[in-house]
Amino acid sequence: MKRFIGIFLLIMFAPAACYNTYYISRAEMEKLERSDKTSVWVKDIHGKRIQVKETSRLFVRSKGGKRYQLTPFNFKLTKQQLVASDRDYILDVNGLKEGGEIDTPSIWKNALWISGGVLAVAGLIIAVVLTSGSKSFE
Repeated sequence: MKRFIGIFLLIMFAPAACYNTYYISRAEMEKLERSDKTSVWVKDIHGKRIQVKETSRLFVRSKGGKRYQLTPFNFKLTKQQLVASDRDYILDVNGLKEGGEIDTPSIWKNALWISGGVLAVAGLIIAVVLTSGSKSFE
């Protein structure tokens, strides 16, 4: 029974997606501020190009470590404040770390989660088949 519960818990967390986090400068954040476009390319601090869409996950982090999610193209960044009206944020820029964070889904990490879940289910089915006819699951 303990094995079944362990496998069930593993499968339960399978829908949790894995993300790659890219850090961008304040200048790149300003490109994502208010735009008529639905997609913009920005560069992270290492020079890698990342496409940001309206559905992308964009964050700023306070100096205390709290993450605030922003909607791309729907916030205003000034020298003193960051205002995101759709999320009811009015944040002091001096209390935020420089720049922002963009999370993009990781294909290979998610593929590992899915294949691990498939293998766990297959293992459970094989264990049930092999132990059918016996009175315990050991």
